[in-house]
Amino acid sequence: VETAANGLLNSPAVEALFQDLKIPLLAASTESKKRYIYRGGKARRWPLGFMASLRVAWFGLNYLFARRFIAPRPSETIEKWGCRVMGDEACRYLLSTGLQGIYAGESARMSASLIVGRFFKRKSTRAGRTSVRGTVAPELGMQQLIDSLEAKLRASGVAIHFNSAAARVAHDHPVVVATPPLIAADYVDPNRAVLLRRMEMRAVATTTAFFSKTDRRSEGFGVLFPPGEARFLGVLKNNFIFPNRSSVFSETWIRSGTAPEGQIAIDIMSERRRVFAIEERPLESHVTNWPQAIPHYTVELEQTVAVLDTPVDNVFLMGNYLGDLGLAKILERAERWPERLEREGRWK
Repeated sequence: VETAANGLLNSPAVEALFQDLKIPLLAASTESKKRYIYRGGKARRWPLGFMASLRVAWFGLNYLFARRFIAPRPSETIEKWGCRVMGDEACRYLLSTGLQGIYAGESARMSASLIVGRFFKRKSTRAGRTSVRGTVAPELGMQQLIDSLEAKLRASGVAIHFNSAAARVAHDHPVVVATPPLIAADYVDPNRAVLLRRMEMRAVATTTAFFSKTDRRSEGFGVLFPPGEARFLGVLKNNFIFPNRSSVFSETWIRSGTAPEGQIAIDIMSERRRVFAIEERPLESHVTNWPQAIPHYTVELEQTVAVLDTPVDNVFLMGNYLGDLGLAKILERAERWPERLEREGRWK
């Protein structure tokens, strides 16, 4: 059971970390390339009709040849941007559904600039190539990454203290605070502390359940549900992502908000019956409730990111609330720290 992410998106920074830690990098299976969206009573690889598909194709042409005309505007929500450049149907069943599955947020409030704005910016340098594209994981699961990282740091003389409050440190050298927003607020200047304490966080519950049967029509990475059409955001089909993780069928159901374990189990059985026409009790299940799992990437957050990312008194912030969601993006941000500190004359 992975209580959080079951893998991470590969990048040069991810590969460099795995090589440094001497961890075998396991690529997701070929089957995991199939991803589904539930619409009209079935899981579909492509959920749009003919006219909506033409509109998406037109968006693709504009992206190639007239990108600036379809770029998100300041303070524009995902819903408004998506309807403007793709149309209502594609916005609901493609964009809002997909981004809800990643960010656990509401498209009517999420910031288009924060989420898709980077795709419209000119890239100054090439990102570099990787040996494997897509989702990867350590051979023995994500805990192997944490254990190997801890061992590497301890061998390098780094002190690690578990289950203890962080001590306040002098600011005569750069300090990076890499904690959830509410905790980070206790270690920064008053202006950023107010913004961190006001930050809206999304609650998420993940449940990994094991079954003797699965829906063969949706074998692949998983199925996402459009907003308001199911009790869950989506379900991951773990057996078809990384091999040899279970001798039976393993599914991870993800929902917005938290709930008692018994209620979640009942809801999963109900949705499997409705969506996949399978009647079965879980052989085993494990629920993890995250009351403050992910920052809500709202327009309000868009307006505060620049302030939060500006160091004060040599204290820097690091976290997924700065516009980079996902471990791969955070690793890339961490890679840029030495260059930034040296450029600003804080570290040589």
